[in-house]
Amino acid sequence: MTEIVLLKPEAFTLSTRPNFELRDYQKQAISRTYRLIRSGIRSVLLVAPTGAGKTCIGSRIVNDAVSRGRRVLFLVHRDPLVPQTQSELLTYGIEAGIIKAGYRENRELPVQIASIQSLARRDLPRDIGLVIIDECHTVGWYQAFQEVKQSYSPCGVPALGKTVYVGLTGSPWRSKVKEHFGEHFEAIVQVPGSESPEDEKKFLTVRLIERGFLVPPRNFGWGGYLRSDMLEKAEGEFTQKSIEAAVSHPEFNPQVVKKFLEVCPERAGIVFCASVNQSRELTALFNEASIRCEHIEADTPHQVRRGMYERLRTGETQLLSSVGTLTEGFNVKNISAIVLARPTASEALLIQMCGRGLRLYPGKADCYLLDFCQNFKRLRFITDRREITLCPRPPKPVVGGKECPSCGAAVLSFIMVCPNCGYEFPLGMGNEDSPSQMSLAFGEILSSDDLEKFRYLRSQLSRSYTTKKSPDRVFALFRQRYGHFPPNDWHLGAVFKGTNGKVEQQRYLDFLKMVNLKASPQWIEFHLKLEFGFPDKSYRLSNGELYKPPALDLSQLEWWEVLGCKPLSDWETIKASYSRAIDRCHDDDDEAKLYNLALEKALAALVALGVA
Repeated sequence: MTEIVLLKPEAFTLSTRPNFELRDYQKQAISRTYRLIRSGIRSVLLVAPTGAGKTCIGSRIVNDAVSRGRRVLFLVHRDPLVPQTQSELLTYGIEAGIIKAGYRENRELPVQIASIQSLARRDLPRDIGLVIIDECHTVGWYQAFQEVKQSYSPCGVPALGKTVYVGLTGSPWRSKVKEHFGEHFEAIVQVPGSESPEDEKKFLTVRLIERGFLVPPRNFGWGGYLRSDMLEKAEGEFTQKSIEAAVSHPEFNPQVVKKFLEVCPERAGIVFCASVNQSRELTALFNEASIRCEHIEADTPHQVRRGMYERLRTGETQLLSSVGTLTEGFNVKNISAIVLARPTASEALLIQMCGRGLRLYPGKADCYLLDFCQNFKRLRFITDRREITLCPRPPKPVVGGKECPSCGAAVLSFIMVCPNCGYEFPLGMGNEDSPSQMSLAFGEILSSDDLEKFRYLRSQLSRSYTTKKSPDRVFALFRQRYGHFPPNDWHLGAVFKGTNGKVEQQRYLDFLKMVNLKASPQWIEFHLKLEFGFPDKSYRLSNGELYKPPALDLSQLEWWEVLGCKPLSDWETIKASYSRAIDRCHDDDDEAKLYNLALEKALAALVALGVA
């Protein structure tokens, strides 16, 4: 068998998509992979979060290999992924045979897609020069994969043979302490790679968000009715029995539906459950609440699944509910809500579940992650930096210690600077399990990165008001800095710190008209709603109180009407009118502020006329 030499990505165009162009970071990832192969590396772990384009990258590598006359084995581990992978490869002009029960084999084709379970009972295809392992965080630990390596590489060690192995994953972590990717791979290629030392500190998902290839998540958490004391671990993950027990409170499922209706009743999404029975019950409860929801499980036929996906895509269905069926190979981009109605101890599973909602879609600004099982407290947010390594991961912190959210190292609780990477712990963090958090709209919790964004936005909005600059400038600055626009809810009360009387509305109305002389009524109304709240929404503030936005008055306040005098009155007449008006206020602070504002406007008008 001869050694594979793959083409450079710039030298080949996919046959059925002549206008198809890989993103820059995808080209860079392929180039780095090829350089490693040419240097003698025979097994590469390619890590790319959901939405980074693993299918595009993998298809390009497959096509390049075939163009050089090499045969390829493409391994998947779920039955529905077999026809799905075949269809995706066809999109890029690659015809593939299938090795799986129920399919007619055609082993003459240079590319063979195989279910790892079926492969255990079949003869392996011959003369394979490239093995692609999709979702290798799972496939790599099947016994059948060990047999693949034994067949194509001397002693089952890729480094000793000619066959190249490329593992694809978006979640390169194993729950079992003794299992690690160094068992199968010699090198790692991260997608996207870092472009600067500052980039190196950010998790891959954050890099993609800032480059505009994923939407940012917004995290919502609520632990009510979760029986966390019932959770028990076995081999790195909670036992199935304990997971079901933890969500067994009779009010758990009704509260999931209630909170969804409070937070994002219009959003399409998917629900991850602890059991088939829970999924069926939640499906029924959502439908009773007029939220069109469908249940999907492992035995759901492929054609039925396709119909469900299409209804979700078109809006006929709003939610899909399952246990683990939708964690991989699911690609409906319009969903913007993920409901976590099950606990997990697996970082890989948490990121797989949440990643389903981060893909770009027209009009989609973010994705709501609704965590009902304290997964974010247990495993951190999906945007927090995580170590990606071929080596066994260090054990979790022992009692009296804490985990560095930047590099994952275990350090003593009193240490404020991580000795491994230099991360500075927030003051007062102590023994807490998660970074500083701040409650905003109902149930929202902020990661340390989001908290920095939140504070930056509000400081810039306040500064734009005091320096008399358009708030549109803040949108532009935020997007330039973070790669996406800020959520609307984060603007609430940024300028007037929650005060929302008629005077504050008039002051902001005057400000908006001054900084944008050509402003449309719609533009002014939108910015007023950002500051004072959208009247059709309710907000849960950080102190737990419910905030109901006031009705907005878009009419301009005329000072002479408020003071009860004529527009061309002299200053002495205006002062006398003001004194009479203020005497009637008694203890009405809001009315007094209104008269004070009218007096300010009157003086400004006289100054403008040159008579004061």
